Amino acid sequence: MLQNYLDAMSLCKWFGYPDFFITFTCNPKWPEVKRFLKDISLQPEDRPDILCRLFKIKLDSFIKDLRENHIFGILFIQLNFKKEVCPHSHICLFMHSDYKLPTVEFMDPIISVEIPNIDDDPELYSLINEFMIHGPCMVDKKCSKTFQSNYNGLPLYRRRNDGHFVEKSGVKLANTNVVPYNKYLLKRYQAHINVEWCN
Repeated sequence: MLQNYLDAMSLCKWFGYPDFFITFTCNPKWPEVKRFLKDISLQPEDRPDILCRLFKIKLDSFIKDLRENHIFGILFIQLNFKKEVCPHSHICLFMHSDYKLPTVEFMDPIISVEIPNIDDDPELYSLINEFMIHGPCMVDKKCSKTFQSNYNGLPLYRRRNDGHFVEKSGVKLANTNVVPYNKYLLKRYQAHINVEWCN
């Protein structure tokens, strides 16, 4: 861990701060996992070897997608920090100078924090409901995990009050409870993928 940190600091010294911070988390409900476990009486958490192996395949595809399909623009470099307890990876993206300091018009299509109309895009609505909703975890009408904070230099994403909501545990949750995501990546990988602009 210390070596990873020192490597990251050396890269930041050379390239500057990263532009995007992405958390990509394994989905134990992926069809491949279900297919493997269909004839045995085990749960996904009983086979961490399968989850880790499948996550590594998906992570490699994810990185290839970012590098070759230029989803956020042209990358200079990316860093991965994996944790194997519940397989997930933290990814820092350093963008080419042409894609640094983007405008609002550039960022809004890349990072979204809004629930779509269920009639317009039922697949995306379902994925957001399953993977990208934070809460409910309210104490005194405030998030106990300070998720909705918009101070200390955190980016403020467009969260229109458009009347769309999802329901979790009997609570209606609106755009203020959506974790920042990228529509393309969420649909392609069907997992919790938090995309944050961090520069």
